[in-house]
Amino acid sequence: DLTFLPDGGRVTARPVYYFVAMSDRGEETPLSRTTQAFTLNAPEARGARPLVLRLRIKLRKGTYVLVANVLDPETGRMGTARANVRVE
Repeated sequence: DLTFLPDGGRVTARPVYYFVAMSDRGEETPLSRTTQAFTLNAPEARGARPLVLRLRIKLRKGTYVLVANVLDPETGRMGTARANVRVE
């Protein structure tokens, strides 16, 4: 859950995203950090909806673990997702 704060007649949440790719060779990409603002009408903020963030990364051939964290800076709560991928 994201914390939406009053913003005029609407509400806004500003999650912080962290992303890194770690290879099976022990290499990792530099940690990426970005913020995205969501401004909604107050009634819309009550319903669940997916967050979408598009990133473009360059990886060499190999096997990686991709890790993404989403931080709600208002509460300090963080969610984490991991995915194993192979680049051919």
